Amino acid sequence: MTQCFVNEDGEYGEWTTPMRITGANGKDGEDGDEIEFIYTRSTIVWENPQAPFSPQIDDWTGSYDGRVWTDHPQGVNKDIPLEYVCQRSKIDGTWYPYSTPVVWSRWGRNGMDGDGCEYVFVRSDNDMPPTITDSDDTYDGKTYLDDDYCPLSSAGRCTDNPSGVSRSFRYEWAATRKMTEPSDSGIR
Repeated sequence: MTQCFVNEDGEYGEWTTPMRITGANGKDGEDGDEIEFIYTRSTIVWENPQAPFSPQIDDWTGSYDGRVWTDHPQGVNKDIPLEYVCQRSKIDGTWYPYSTPVVWSRWGRNGMDGDGCEYVFVRSDNDMPPTITDSDDTYDGKTYLDDDYCPLSSAGRCTDNPSGVSRSFRYEWAATRKMTEPSDSGIR
């Protein structure tokens, strides 16, 4: 049975701008010299944390706006159900601002992406974030309203799982979408 990716009000979330998860100049388990990732966890289900200030310090971690940011994911559990990630890039020796935080991990059920959060991945041959478009097409028997639907992007069809980089596809990107909060649910 296909699960519909809409909330009780019939609304669905928009895809985030894809965030580069692998690519040129990085080594397994290390930040690249042109891109860094930081992570923070949350107990608030529908929170949208602010990106921290981006100091000109390599491998910055610390507190910002009452929130602790770490260099590596800490993991989720039933008591801390969400973990967010954001990235920044270094261009000509200057660290640019962190991206808007997106859900990295969500405590989920039944082997799904998570209750209310969908992840997709796409590879490309350049370092420009691809655009993702929801369309009325059906792919693998699913539409954009279904969980595990793989949308189109400017770099090709997205996948439900990361594939890794190759000689032809040197960059891999991840995008998420959250189910929108029902307007009168009171969930926080």
